[in-house]
Amino acid sequence: MSGSVQWSTKSTDEEKLIRKNAIHEATILAIDVPLRLIEVCRVGILYTHNIAESSNKNVVSDLGIGAILFEAAAQSALLTIEINLASLKNLESKRQYSDKLSSLISEVSELRSKTLQITRNRIIQ
Repeated sequence: MSGSVQWSTKSTDEEKLIRKNAIHEATILAIDVPLRLIEVCRVGILYTHNIAESSNKNVVSDLGIGAILFEAAAQSALLTIEINLASLKNLESKRQYSDKLSSLISEVSELRSKTLQITRNRIIQ
């Protein structure tokens, strides 16, 4: 065929391995970035919880709202991670991420609940 480009539909084993590794690395990055966001949310909600009891009563509702928003951001990041975990082929890595996520999300949810309870108690006092 004169003037046309022939594209091979078959890649070499080396090209396949390079592509597979690139996809794996991209998947890990797509998990690690939102995982760091969840960790930041955990720290933020921990600070929110720690100051809720002693804060000015007139701004305690802002701390409750902050707790809700930190949890919402963490849950949003979790969805991003879950979609990417589904394509992760390494089962041990998948299990480790799942265990870490379960622990982090549980802690964030528990801190949100405790912070809201403190907030509501202080509002009605």
